[in-house]
Amino acid sequence: MSDINVFNLVPDTYNRQTVSRILQTIQMKVNELSDHQYGQLAISNNTTTIAVTAAVDPTLATNSDYIQVTGVWNAIPHGFNNGVTQQTNSITINRKGVYKIAMWANMTSGTNNTIIAFKFAINGVITLVRRPKTKIGSSGDTENLSAYGFAEFAAGDVITLWIAADKTANITLQDLVFSADEMKSLL
Repeated sequence: MSDINVFNLVPDTYNRQTVSRILQTIQMKVNELSDHQYGQLAISNNTTTIAVTAAVDPTLATNSDYIQVTGVWNAIPHGFNNGVTQQTNSITINRKGVYKIAMWANMTSGTNNTIIAFKFAINGVITLVRRPKTKIGSSGDTENLSAYGFAEFAAGDVITLWIAADKTANITLQDLVFSADEMKSLL
């Protein structure tokens, strides 16, 4: 099969320079799509508890009431990752862009009527006001929660997941996925 010369397909009324620019733009978009950045951390069938001290602010709005989720993630590498670096307790963004940060979790609490909330931090700093939260009614009940949002990241930013509760409790994050999915590169 011989190569097709695209300029032979272009009517004389089009400027070949314009067509060349269009083709370059298409190729850049194809390259961008094929180099989509994403990654995740996961927890699977976990039975290890995280000791969470009751928040000073029972609405769970105060960032200083949160502790980082550590020591319960699956061994790395795991899951699907492309261009985002997994670490033991964090995800590192390798390309500047806008990302969708998502999480879902199944969890239990050793304390009745515990409200649990999550936030994520960038480079160890929590700046979010919003906090997805759920209430676990009876000790041992499994509750689930999912949430997502969009944020802009610089290359090298480290994302971590943080948890807080309105009561002192041993929380078990049985299954959880915490992910970063590039929506738009800002190169």
